[in-house]
Amino acid sequence: LNGSFAATQPQRGKAAFASQSGALGEVVLATAESVGLGISQFVSLGNKADVSGNDLLSWWATDPQTQLIMLYLESFGNPRRFASLARQVTREHGKPILAVKSGRTLQGARAASSHTGSLAESDQAASSLLANCGVIRCNTVRQLFDLGLGFANQPPPLGDRVAVLTNAGGPGIMATDACVHAGLQMAEPTEETVAAMAALLPPEASVHVPVDMIASATADQYRGCTAALLADPGVDALLVLSVSPVVTDPTAVAQGIVAGIEDGLARVSQKKPVLACIMGRGKDERGMAVLRDAGVPNYPFPEGAVRTLAAMASFERWRSLEPGRPVNYDVDRPRAQAVIDRTRRADRQWLASSDATELLAAYGIDTAASRAVDTPEQAIAFAEEVGFPVVLKLDVAEVVHKSDVGGVKVDLRSAGEIKGAFWDLKESLAQQGIDSIKYLVQKMVSGGRETIIGAVQDAHVGHLIMFGLGGVFVELMRDVAFRVHPITDADAERVIRQIKGWPLLAGHRGSEPVDVARLEEALLRVSQLIGDFPEIAEMELNPFVAQPTGKPSMAVDARVRLDDPNALGDRGPRSSSGGMGPSGTR
Repeated sequence: LNGSFAATQPQRGKAAFASQSGALGEVVLATAESVGLGISQFVSLGNKADVSGNDLLSWWATDPQTQLIMLYLESFGNPRRFASLARQVTREHGKPILAVKSGRTLQGARAASSHTGSLAESDQAASSLLANCGVIRCNTVRQLFDLGLGFANQPPPLGDRVAVLTNAGGPGIMATDACVHAGLQMAEPTEETVAAMAALLPPEASVHVPVDMIASATADQYRGCTAALLADPGVDALLVLSVSPVVTDPTAVAQGIVAGIEDGLARVSQKKPVLACIMGRGKDERGMAVLRDAGVPNYPFPEGAVRTLAAMASFERWRSLEPGRPVNYDVDRPRAQAVIDRTRRADRQWLASSDATELLAAYGIDTAASRAVDTPEQAIAFAEEVGFPVVLKLDVAEVVHKSDVGGVKVDLRSAGEIKGAFWDLKESLAQQGIDSIKYLVQKMVSGGRETIIGAVQDAHVGHLIMFGLGGVFVELMRDVAFRVHPITDADAERVIRQIKGWPLLAGHRGSEPVDVARLEEALLRVSQLIGDFPEIAEMELNPFVAQPTGKPSMAVDARVRLDDPNALGDRGPRSSSGGMGPSGTR
């Protein structure tokens, strides 16, 4: 049944496609026909007046004719419902979801006040939502079809060890570089496999991956080497490349590849994906037709094939990961509610530093000892109580980045230095038009590693939880990772290890590792706080100083902004478990 305006009738297959763009529908169907991608169902959603993308996900999850779902999205509709359904489809039913999400920019992100808000652009929120539920995001429609061909026709690899077989050195090197860049490993065949290929090939051929059979490679050599590599226990996937010289019959080569696949897989119990790259379309159309009929996807260049293998391997890794569970701690929710109510009554959105500290304390998140002060004498008394050195900060809720206005004086080691810092701050801030000045004095924290823990509310997907290396250079380095709220204990563990700076936290070059368990706990406590108080629009602990085990890790500075109480509608308290299942208690 074809109820669309499309003139193209694609061949029947395993892939279901939903598009929010009606104009894109004809292009999609025509492209599917031209590349040989079979379609089980195609739906043009338009404005989703009756049927939504979530309705289709629910249907396709159990549809026996659909084994792959491809989406062109402009919006998520109900993002939490989308995430829940997508997890069921990918994790429980094992069906990959490939998506192109348009609308990659949000100009409003420029107005974000905190580091977390400016780093969490709308496109990052969409990517985090898709990654959280196992959806593979494609940057272009071309990439969507490249990946779709692989997922629809080949089994997923059970590992990331890729063998490359070629008759030309250049494409073999291109494929190897692409594999390494994509995080795949180059397979190392056994001595038996190497010997079997050496017996088939001339002496000048290279029998180590990438296996270069040289330009004179025959169909029989393609067959023998393909079979040997697929039968090797150290190979999880095979990429076969061919650049046909004048004397080579491309059809015979393709037939040799297909026969080699059958021979190799007959010798092992494990299914392994095989992708091909027959370069030079004008001459090799007949050979590509042989591969298509055998269900072997063909790509014009090695990079597209490698991206597909990397996506297939990544999907299998995601499915094997434990999802974890949310964790609820014993907290003082009434105390936190009192802080928020006090800020609301003052008709402010940003919490004062002392209020932010109290909010964190209510949820068991340690902060550096501090006190609101009005005079140098009060600051000196605090320093004598907790010990020098101390830090003097501007404590005006409307000034978010204190260092930008010279509002921080660090490493004050005497009463005289405290008095001088008061004078310098008052004079400097007065020159900038800041007359109503309040101060916060804080015990100076030294050592450890500066990290950042944040949360920000996205208009389309809800709250995001952020972790990364912190300090004043966080926006410059941008070494951060995001998860969609609520996070589980497994999410907390993985997001810390996802950043590039993870080796610094783990103990780089003999340095003492930080207490990672405390970092994970801090992330989970922030997630619980956001779940109990969704009116928190932005929250940032920067820096959160992570110390080695046995020393207290704590937030040195905290910024919290409440959203407009009339902007979110009915926002009643919700469980930090987010309806995902049973949660533990610590």
